[in-house]
Amino acid sequence: MGNKKEEELAKVKKEIDQLYVQEVSAEGPNHQIKQKIEMLEESLGETNYKTDEEMFIQQQYLHMLDRMKKDFIAAKIQTA
Repeated sequence: MGNKKEEELAKVKKEIDQLYVQEVSAEGPNHQIKQKIEMLEESLGETNYKTDEEMFIQQQYLHMLDRMKKDFIAAKIQTA
């Protein structure tokens, strides 16, 4: 009976070791995925900021172009 209990104990220890190995092997990729997600979210934030900045600059240029067209038409009318 003592040998039987020792065999069961050995089996349980072996299962615990296997579960620990599985946990460690699953935790590694999980950590890498979290880092990748954080990096991508940071990159997304930077890209959104740059896009917003470019849209603002584009609106400024379009406003300037519209103003120049109006000034050109006004200058043509005055010279005619």
